Amino acid sequence: MMKQPFTLCYALLSCIALPGSFLSAQTISPGDEVQHFIFEIDEFSQHLPFSEMSGLSSESEIIEQHVVDPDGGETTEKTPGQTQYGNIVMVFPYMDETATFLWNWRQQVVEGDPEASRDATLTGLDGGGEGVVEYNLVNVWPSKWSLDYDTDEEAFVLTIEFAVEEIERESL
Repeated sequence: MMKQPFTLCYALLSCIALPGSFLSAQTISPGDEVQHFIFEIDEFSQHLPFSEMSGLSSESEIIEQHVVDPDGGETTEKTPGQTQYGNIVMVFPYMDETATFLWNWRQQVVEGDPEASRDATLTGLDGGGEGVVEYNLVNVWPSKWSLDYDTDEEAFVLTIEFAVEEIERESL
């Protein structure tokens, strides 16, 4: 049985698992919908095609303070604390140039190179290929590297987990 070619997420939005809240709070005109995303690493001149992504997130610690009002009643107030950003897990089709770049970058981390952190960009494009939204990922580095065989696609894939220090969102 002949398998279909490996599907790349920069060609299909259906591979991206982003919470709906990113788009639901905006007014979207016809044609402005994000159709696909591209992933770029500073200092690497090409887009890195990926087939899956998860973990793009931020979460703030909840600080609870017990407060007593002048009448003696007790309440709990919640305030935001420190914000943390989730690690991003991406699956890449095994292509030599991409695999070599990711392997060398991971080796920089393993060897303790302080220059291993880079900035990256995840850009959402509309159907015409125009940028709609950009997520700037600050101080990204590969914290985990895995080579796997995808039996459904009958292809080798690289699964990379990226540590992310900060996420900034920008409408284009």
